[in-house]
This record gives sequence, structure tokens and C-alpha cells, in this order.
Amino acid sequence: MTRKTSRRLPTDADLSWMAFQWAVSLLGGPVERLLVRAETKRPDPELSFQVIDLLLPLYGADVLQVTELLDAFFASHEVTLHAVYEQSEDWKASALLYQPEVLMIYERLEADQLATRRQWNTRFPEGELERVANSLGISFD
Repeated sequence: MTRKTSRRLPTDADLSWMAFQWAVSLLGGPVERLLVRAETKRPDPELSFQVIDLLLPLYGADVLQVTELLDAFFASHEVTLHAVYEQSEDWKASALLYQPEVLMIYERLEADQLATRRQWNTRFPEGELERVANSLGISFD
């Protein structure tokens, strides 16, 4: 006899937990290594959770797919990211540049700047996002 299993859609709590798990895994990822080499501040896990929780729904994909997308994005933008972090002494920039989810912010700004800005503005000031964008070579003009 075969047993039917029902699949349920993830709840908000499930999505938040997945976002948290993804944040934890990302803290050991390639961006973290860049941040350590740049001798920057230690990331704030609570801020990571808030930003990831905010931006994850913009992907319309599961956490594994998002992680794979971000790994590929990092690989294709590694030279730019290294250049940004090599000039880190020059930053009069957002604390978000010290956060590993800066990769997620960068990818979302390149993929769909308008949707990212709209979503961002529901929780954080747009000026903070613009400071991050400008540091990464993205203009809001």
C-alpha cells in the first residue's frame, strides 16, 4: 500500500526560519572571507536576519535555489567585490557593507532595482540602500 503525503506551503514562520538558516550558512561563505580579509567589523546576525527576511520573498524560489544563484552571482562579480573591499578604508558607507547579505542586496539591485527599492522601503530608509548601491557602483539616478 502506498502512502500519500501531503505537501503544504511554507508558512511565514517557515520562511523566517529558512531565512535564518540561510543567513547562518552565508556567514561562512565567500563574502564572509572577503570581509575578514578586508579587516572590517564583525557582521550583526540580527541585521542579517532582518535583511534576508525582507529580501528573500523577492526571489520567488526556495532557499537552495537562492543560495545557488548567489554563489553564481558571487563568482561572476568576484573581481568587483574584491575591488570594493580593497578600497574599504575609503568607505563613508553603510554598515550594511560589513554584512554578508550585501551580496543578496547587490544581486537584487542588479536583477530588479525597482522591486528591491520598494521592498526595502517597507522596513529600512532608502538612503541606506542607496549608500550601499553607490559603493557597489550602482546609481539610483
